[in-house]
Amino acid sequence: MNLPRLSLARIAGRKSFFSSLVMTGGHVASLERLDESGIDICSIDNVTWGFFKKFRPAAAERYRILAETVSSPSLPFVTSVNTTQSDAVAIAEALHEIMHDPQTADIRTTLELTGLSVPDVAAYERLGEYGREAADLGFPEIK
Repeated sequence: MNLPRLSLARIAGRKSFFSSLVMTGGHVASLERLDESGIDICSIDNVTWGFFKKFRPAAAERYRILAETVSSPSLPFVTSVNTTQSDAVAIAEALHEIMHDPQTADIRTTLELTGLSVPDVAAYERLGEYGREAADLGFPEIK
């Protein structure tokens, strides 16, 4: 939520921006709510938006992008802090193996997975900085 919150904080001038806020529980649910005229705007990550356009193109044509947030890293693969280092290495190796397995090519194509990379931890830390900046601009939460 830090990306849309920062965008709103930068234009809201320390005032409430929306008359009300609805939490739908999911991006597609937000799009459906928008389609029902139950809300005026929603925030969707670009991965969800890409898949929505791919798998529900007729529905996607009913929406338009008003603005984009600042850039952020892609969605990470996450494991428990209790995962041992050797298990974490085994999981990473399995993910890389899957990415090169010809038997998973169709699935990877459908999911638009083209590769894996070592995460740039600093890029993820910037997301926290965005949250602090939004709070400093008077948006400790979306309001």
